[in-house]
Amino acid sequence: MARPYSELRKMATPEVQERADKLAQEIIRYMDTDNQIHDDIFTEMNRQAELKKMGKFKYILSDSEMSDTERMTSTLEEVGEVARAVNDNDIANKREELVQVIACCWQWIRHIDTTERLIK
Repeated sequence: MARPYSELRKMATPEVQERADKLAQEIIRYMDTDNQIHDDIFTEMNRQAELKKMGKFKYILSDSEMSDTERMTSTLEEVGEVARAVNDNDIANKREELVQVIACCWQWIRHIDTTERLIK
């Protein structure tokens, strides 16, 4: 059976302990960042669903009524906005647009997993 980190840490030299602590801090930082990204994607998907309810969008990408051509067009429109943000060196907008691209792709995958796989 594996020993707990705290037990192994006590057996290490101070230099190894310091390196292990720094690595643990990095892992926690990456996990926090990943959690924030995940939250931002789901917030964006909820925002898109709300815009649909308000009549701004006829469909969202997870809707079965939307064609793959329309899904691709919507996704590529968002990719174009990422390109514009890159060209303008607009870091904040680049991140926001990338979240929107991921939200589009996620919803498209959701459509595939919940609709298209059932047909086959």
